[in-house]
Amino acid sequence: MKSKKNHSSRLIFLAACLAFLPSVSLSAAQQDPALPPPGTPNAALILPPRNFYDPEFFAVRDALSAAGVRVRIFCNAEGDAVGSQGGKVRPDAPLAELRPAEFDLVCVIGGTGTLNYLYHDEALGEKLREARDQGKRVAGICAGATTLAKFGVLSGRTATGANRGVFVRAGVAYSFEKVVVDGPFITAQGDYHDLFAAALVRELTGG
Repeated sequence: MKSKKNHSSRLIFLAACLAFLPSVSLSAAQQDPALPPPGTPNAALILPPRNFYDPEFFAVRDALSAAGVRVRIFCNAEGDAVGSQGGKVRPDAPLAELRPAEFDLVCVIGGTGTLNYLYHDEALGEKLREARDQGKRVAGICAGATTLAKFGVLSGRTATGANRGVFVRAGVAYSFEKVVVDGPFITAQGDYHDLFAAALVRELTGG
């Protein structure tokens, strides 16, 4: 009789331990210092595999990272993406894996490579329009802004960037301002990457 009681007690103890395990695992995951804290803004930076404009990319990435924004880089490079000035960047994922719903900001970096590799990429255009339709912040600088205009993302808005004709044909009110913020859309001319980066930080963090 005593043996049966001991056996029952052990079963109850094991059941209690098993019930406790999920909460322990969840607590550990919540306290993992490698994970971004809840509410951390997420930004997706889009690059061509070759000839992105180095100052634009590094100014934006560094400013966002310094402000506590989690940055992921999407690019179809095999290995490192290489800038026009020789800078190298290891992408986190190819463009096909970009899911705009997971980000607060989707930003296209400029450079001659953007016109060569991204400007005619209809699959990218679909993702950019998806980001717009989901109410995400969508940004582009220089040729990156031109790419947004070409895919109809900025139609009906005010924006700036390279090649005014592309904007006008897409129904965009072109501005000669250095940086333009129109609702969730942030665009800039190519020589003003520091101002553009600062605008992105303000829009994402309020700082």
